[in-house]
Amino acid sequence: MKNKTEEDEISSLEAIRAQIDEIDDQLYDLLVKRFSVASKLARNKLSEGSMAQTAISSSSLPALRPQRENKIIQRILAKTNAKTEQKNAIPPALILRLWRLLMSATAFKQNPYAIAYLHSDLLCATCRGACFTPQVRLLPQNTEAEVVAVLSQEPQAFALVSLNSVNETTENTTARASESPQAQYPWWCFLFSTHAPRILQAMPIIQESIKENTRKEQSNNTCRTRVLLLARIPNSFIDEEACTKYFIVRIPEKDPIPNEARCRELTALPADCLLLLARHDNMLLIECRQSNKRSSASIIDTLKNLGETRHIGSTHDDWLIDNEPKLD
Repeated sequence: MKNKTEEDEISSLEAIRAQIDEIDDQLYDLLVKRFSVASKLARNKLSEGSMAQTAISSSSLPALRPQRENKIIQRILAKTNAKTEQKNAIPPALILRLWRLLMSATAFKQNPYAIAYLHSDLLCATCRGACFTPQVRLLPQNTEAEVVAVLSQEPQAFALVSLNSVNETTENTTARASESPQAQYPWWCFLFSTHAPRILQAMPIIQESIKENTRKEQSNNTCRTRVLLLARIPNSFIDEEACTKYFIVRIPEKDPIPNEARCRELTALPADCLLLLARHDNMLLIECRQSNKRSSASIIDTLKNLGETRHIGSTHDDWLIDNEPKLD
């Protein structure tokens, strides 16, 4: 037979569980309301004047809006940061994961889309699972060329590509040429043409565990690698206020290929702004950081000292998702 203290404890637990159930019901009702409002938003997007003037029809533009998503996440994270002293503060990584999945799901409801990715890239697969609704149709591909090609075949598809693959040497990519005529080219080379896909946004940083000595600069045997989302969008859709911009420069055949130091010397861009991410033949992939105060046009004018330049996309600050896939 239970004594009064035990009965009081059980009663207290039941009351707390009932309170949690009530909150869960409220959360569900709020989610239904959010999805309903998102459906109204989808109809309004089709009538946006800026979209109606683009070469790509507004019905084929992606539902994801990086500028808006960035503002939402920054606002929610600010709430979390303001409560860091409270024991009930929600971990920022959890906030990021929840809101990324929520925004992905509401965007999918507005306009269903698919995700293409390199099936052998564990990093992209991890990001796909952590950041996108399970409803998304998956399109695994064998080569990076095929990943980018999907965007021409399916207007509502996105592509995930990781920046850890851009530093492959020409020898490594040429060795894959037997698999496909275009397999020797890294994904970013396909973004040079005028109507090619563009970098739409940076996905949350994935923290990955790696083998010892794979990257000597990582003393704790852990690195954080960015994953980018590509889409077929008009250049006018690229966010000029983003803090990081990406460019491809094609060096004239008669000129020597410059290293990063030479690129900075020729462009007069500071070391903390210009990063030479990769090169392939006479093509350079350049990242310009802290570029939100400079227009892409002004940066292109500077990079023209190196060669013909294309702005291939922009991204906002990316955040860390505490997810560590084991790499064999």
